[in-house]
Amino acid sequence: MGASGRWLVALLAAAALAGVARGARADKNLIGWQGESHTVDPGTTPDDKGHEQQGTDLHESIVQRKFVMPDRRKRPKPSHHASTIVELEGGALLSAWFAGKFEGKDDVGIFVSKLEGYENNWTTPVEVVKPLNKIPTWNPVLFRTSEGEVLLFYKTGRNPQVWKGWVKRSDDGGETWGEPESLGEGIVGPAKNKPIELAGGVILAPSSRERRNRVWHCVMEESDDGGRTWRARDPIEFNGRIIQPSVWVDDAGRVRMVARSRSTYAVKAISDANGRTFSKPELTSLPCPNSGLDAVKLRDGRVVLIYNHSFKKGGFAGRQVISMAISHDDGDTWHEVCTLEESKRNVEFSYPSVIQSSDSRVHVTYTWKRHNIRHLILDPAKLPTEPAA
Repeated sequence: MGASGRWLVALLAAAALAGVARGARADKNLIGWQGESHTVDPGTTPDDKGHEQQGTDLHESIVQRKFVMPDRRKRPKPSHHASTIVELEGGALLSAWFAGKFEGKDDVGIFVSKLEGYENNWTTPVEVVKPLNKIPTWNPVLFRTSEGEVLLFYKTGRNPQVWKGWVKRSDDGGETWGEPESLGEGIVGPAKNKPIELAGGVILAPSSRERRNRVWHCVMEESDDGGRTWRARDPIEFNGRIIQPSVWVDDAGRVRMVARSRSTYAVKAISDANGRTFSKPELTSLPCPNSGLDAVKLRDGRVVLIYNHSFKKGGFAGRQVISMAISHDDGDTWHEVCTLEESKRNVEFSYPSVIQSSDSRVHVTYTWKRHNIRHLILDPAKLPTEPAA
């Protein structure tokens, strides 16, 4: 190769490197969004048509793991976050999440996908809530009432301080949806996690408020008419530092709560059977790097919690690992079971949703690097049946 040829090769290489650097600079402000053209880290393996898998040893309880969008070329938007999952009549699963350029951007809408049979792929995502007047949508939550109606809760607003709560209804398993219904003045709806239905048909939605001065608190909202009208209960406060509670009914019939906090550890509280009067919240033994979590009480009495087991602070630092813990005493004490996924890169595995389906399987969805939504199926028979010694 002559001198002119070598000069041309060097020039092209320099241009390529500059392009990569510009891409990295452009993406550095997007938590979890790292672009598509990055080098696979040592120790990782390819997964689902070229997706990078971080090589976490799988716990024996995990019987299946897949992406909601297995073909990344067909993802409708670049960034995907805050998933929710519900079982439909007949055993199919429905998931929803928000997607757009990034959270808070004016193109962020709510998408849904369905899984019919574990051997199949999730269906192509469909946008069921579009941003109106360039106002973004946030944190969808799916819930199926005892009557079989599927409710899709979501929020709209420029930021969480001004969220307005909405619900859409489906009576055909998410195939079609009614018009948006306002939840009412001052009602946000479930902040991140699924409601529960109490005795007598009262729906209890675990909500929270994020004020402009960063004063946070949890609040329960209730409806006794199928989610058509709502009223908020008294705030549940912990030094202004808790939001996004997850709730269940314990063996004694009381409502239990575990919540995201800015106080290093997750926070818990206990209520009466109606969920109206909560004890003073207190810290659990589980770390919480100011990130969302979710819990479900299994039919055998154990409680499974999906959360970020990390003491790191700031941005995505604490969201590089997502874990599972279990409680044998309705949340009084917790025991870490395993790491579900982790990475040393600046990526996140976060905002889980967890349910138990009618076939006893445990289903977990969570944000995968903001690129995708991960779905895990767990066999509860392979989870610890008693506290570790």
